[in-house]
Amino acid sequence: MLSFDDIINLKIVNDFAYACHRLTGLWISIGDSEFMKLKLFYDLEYMNKYCKLIRSTVQGLNLCLQSDKEGCKQAFAKNLPHIHQCKAGLIDIFAPITVYDKMVGYISAGQILTEKPTEKSFSKISSFYKGLNINMSERKKAYLDTPVISEAKLNELVTLFTLLINYIAEMETKMLFLNKTKDNDVICKTKGYILHNYMEPIHLNEIAKFVAISPEYLCRLFKKATGNTITEYINILRMENAKKILKSSDVKISGVAMETGFKSVSYFNRMFKRMLGISPREFRKTSINLDKIKLSKKFNIKSKSI
Repeated sequence: MLSFDDIINLKIVNDFAYACHRLTGLWISIGDSEFMKLKLFYDLEYMNKYCKLIRSTVQGLNLCLQSDKEGCKQAFAKNLPHIHQCKAGLIDIFAPITVYDKMVGYISAGQILTEKPTEKSFSKISSFYKGLNINMSERKKAYLDTPVISEAKLNELVTLFTLLINYIAEMETKMLFLNKTKDNDVICKTKGYILHNYMEPIHLNEIAKFVAISPEYLCRLFKKATGNTITEYINILRMENAKKILKSSDVKISGVAMETGFKSVSYFNRMFKRMLGISPREFRKTSINLDKIKLSKKFNIKSKSI
């Protein structure tokens, strides 16, 4: 699954974010769902002077971060882009980035107003400044200089964000399909390798090298796909072929062991009895319908997968 780090390193995401910034002049950023990581797609000189002034104090910075979290949480709750008004009176957009119903991050923009700022609108948010050690004339001037965009343009930006987050979700679906196709190919190649080499000692590292993935990942993938470990699968294949030889020929037990990849006759006898419940010699002599002899349920054997 795509992680936050994967997403912020995608070329299309970076191109999109920088293009939005250049077109609108707005700050664009992408953060993770835990609010621990943040990538900015603008130089700090482009940051709204009003926001920069508020964030220059510790209390103001904490209030801004709290407001950002509230906006993100509302977007996460709706799983849709959310237009949020911060406590300082500015407008921000938060769009959740979702991968298989899991929130991995958000893309945001804003620090703007949708109506021309006035002294009256400034006075309405005066309570926000209580306790902040910021000069009144400075903050008023910065507020009145805040960029303004129309609601129509704001909604267009929301549409662009929606297109991006939908693209990320669709891309993850396609990547999952491609990975499944690749995984199926690995399983087929692994089975083919075992089929052509089961008469000889087979080592996990050799198979992993053949299919070009790590031994650890191959083990997990094979177990998930077949229900058996690679060792179990090899032994199942060897036992099935040993049964055929015992049934159709008078080759000595030691010869059957060698032909099916067991270099030790005693080990072959132990594995045969463990997996089929009787010894190779008993198997050859018995009059039981051989097709009805099943491998032990303990190994969760699925003959169709052999």
